[in-house]
Order: sequence, then structure tokens, then C-alpha cells
Amino acid sequence: MAATPFALPKETVEYIMGMAEASQAQFQELRKLRNVSHLFCECADERMHHPAWNADFLRQAREFRDDLLPGGVLAVGTAPNAGLRRMLRTGHFEELSAGMCTYLADEFTQETIIRLLLDYVNEPAKRYRNLATSADMHRMVAQTLRFHTTNQNVVRNACEILGCLFTTKTLSHEAVMYIVAILVFVIQNNMTDTAVILNCVSTIQRVMPRTGGVPFLMVGENNMLTVMCQIMQNCSLNLTIINEATLLMRRFIEHVNIATDDTHMRAFDVPMAEHILLHAMQRYFSHAGIQWHILSALTIFSNKYGVRLRQQQLTVDLTLKAMVSHSNADKIIVSAFENLTAVAPFCVEAGRTSIDASLIIPLGIAALCFMQVNVQSKNKCTVFVHLLQILCRNHLANTQCAIHYNVTSLLYQKFSMYTDPHFGGFASPSTAREPMFVGFF
Repeated sequence: MAATPFALPKETVEYIMGMAEASQAQFQELRKLRNVSHLFCECADERMHHPAWNADFLRQAREFRDDLLPGGVLAVGTAPNAGLRRMLRTGHFEELSAGMCTYLADEFTQETIIRLLLDYVNEPAKRYRNLATSADMHRMVAQTLRFHTTNQNVVRNACEILGCLFTTKTLSHEAVMYIVAILVFVIQNNMTDTAVILNCVSTIQRVMPRTGGVPFLMVGENNMLTVMCQIMQNCSLNLTIINEATLLMRRFIEHVNIATDDTHMRAFDVPMAEHILLHAMQRYFSHAGIQWHILSALTIFSNKYGVRLRQQQLTVDLTLKAMVSHSNADKIIVSAFENLTAVAPFCVEAGRTSIDASLIIPLGIAALCFMQVNVQSKNKCTVFVHLLQILCRNHLANTQCAIHYNVTSLLYQKFSMYTDPHFGGFASPSTAREPMFVGFF
């Protein structure tokens, strides 16, 4: 015989939830019960906001804020939050952190602490910032941010605090992953608030160098590349956010490039990312930083997921435009070489590339002529040679263009400098005869 469904009456659920006294632990339990059913969610919300049930809890939180004895009342004319200000002023951050944990559910207390803490960590001498960092205040700030994600004051101030604390703190990988996950959650719930997004993206940017190269990629909607794409779509007119987002996009995709297991990328919409990056590249063609970030990201996309890309010709056109607009920016020229080298295999017609080298070659020569003799410039010459190999293979017009600009002579001259001590050379004599470019015309 089939079991008969059994549902508790609402009055019973409300009575059970109200049996325990209000406390941070009980608030945590009620938050878990919200996920059981619609009825439990409704009853838990009513219980957490029941004035009689949580009156003692809120009173205790007020006593903590104002440095009052149990049952004490704030004297007339006394400034509120004396307890919080005392703990901050004297650097008793461990005591403050304990109180934040105890009264985590009290939104007003958390908002007040976060607001006051921001004032102290922003002071020029950075004394309080260092004390807060040593006391691991970032952990409690992150918990407050996670618990009160709908409070815009908490969100904005907490993100700014995290950004301040991360300038002097080296965190474990686990701690950074936890905080980044919270920031991603905040971003996805505040997509229309540019101030929140900028604070979150800037904070993620600060913690990235401290990860030791461990990929910060998550599955599905929390894939960091997906999150950056969402930001770029929703804030496409905000130059500052686009600059930060494209920088993070480049750095995240670099992690994909070094990752041995890219299962997290199988569900990622690569054509969508390509479209968003190219759109930003068109809109901000005069911004050197954005152009460099996007060129670097597109290069790795082409190397790793070239068969999934759809707009290679537009990529070539915009890359050439970037080279013209930023012909004096060495890093953009080199990134453009790398990007064209990665894209070229997908721009082939009748056994030869469809890319016209008449603009690429003179720009490349101009860039090489102004390079200093060092390891970095030798690597850049090598990138240019690899690109020329692809452009001139089975392509008479491109080959004639290379001959017209006397590319072979220039390359021999540049590579010979790396062997000549008078030019500060460092390479072996055979470098000047590297087979990578001998006879490729």
C-alpha cells in the first residue's frame, strides 16, 4: 500500500522553530531549513524577523556595539557604537571578530561594523590595516558579505575592505577560493551596480598574483570566464570595468593554457566569449591596455579552441587595426604577431593564408628596429619569423612584399647582434643562421 503524504500544519512548524532561543547558531539552522520546502522557508523567515523571539539577541548585539553591561542603557548624550570604536581604536580585532561571528545574523550590527572598519583600514598610515590583516579580519568580512548579500551598504563597503586587506596579506589557496566564490556570487546578484562590480573585480585582481598559478576556474555558471563575459556584456560602456574584466579574462585564460585538465571548459561557450571580446576590441580600439588584454586572450583561445571560434577574419582585421593604432606599443605589436600566428591556420584558402601581409611586414620591421638587444627582443624576432613563415608559404604576393622590405637582411642583422659582444650579444654564433627563417622565401 502506498504511503500517504504527510504535511505538518504551519502552526506546528512555527512552534518547533520558535522553541530554541534566538542565537547565531539558531539563525544558521533556520537558514538551512529555508531550503526544505516553501512552508519551511516562509516559517523560517517569519521566525527570524519575529520581534519578540529575537528581542534578546538584538539587545545583546546592541550591548556589544555600545560597550554596555547586560541590561544597561546608553546614557543620554553618549555617542553610539562606543564598544565598536574602542575595539577598532585599540586594535582589538580578535574581540571584534568574535563579536561579528556571534551576531552575524544581526544585519544592523554587521553593517555598522563594516562601515566603521572601512574608515580605519583606509587611514593613510595603514597601521589598522596591518592589524586587521594579522587578525584575519578578511574571513569575517567575507562571511558578513555572504550572509548579507542583499544589503548594498554591506556589499560595497565589504568589497572595498577586502581590497584593502589583500594588499598586504598572503592567503592560502583555500581562503582565496572561498572569497573569490563569494565575490562571484555578489557579482551575479549585483550585475546592475557598477560600483559593486568594480570593487569585486578589483579585489579578485588583487588576490590573483598570490595563487601560485593555480587555475581559478569553476564549473558551469561559476566558470570565471563566463562571469567575466557576463560583466563585459552588462557593463559594456564602462571603460574602467572593461579594462579590469579583460585583464582578468586574459589571466584566467592563461590558467586554462597551463591546465592539464580542461574538463571545466567543455561546456564553456567559446564563440560567445569570442564575440564579446571582439565587440570590446572594436569599441575601445584606442585603449592600449584593453587591446593588449584581448589580443592575449584571443591568442590562447585560438591555440586551444581554434576549431570552436567563428570570427577569425574579423579577428585578423581588428588585430591589424590595433597594430596601426598602437604602432609604438611594443607589447601590442608582439601580441598581434602571436595572435595572427595562432589565427592564420584557420584563414587558409587553396593551401595558402588569406591574410594580407602588406601592412603586417612594415609594422613588424618598424617594431624590430627599435628593440633593444636582449633575450626578450630575440624572442620577439622569433615570433615575427614564425608569422612570416605562415604568411609567405605558397603566397607569392606576401613573399614579394617581404622581399621588397628586405626582411631577410634585417633578420640576419638583428640575430647577429645577439652574438656580437659589441652589441651586448649573449646567444651562440649559430643563432644568426637559425633554420627557422633561412630559405623560407
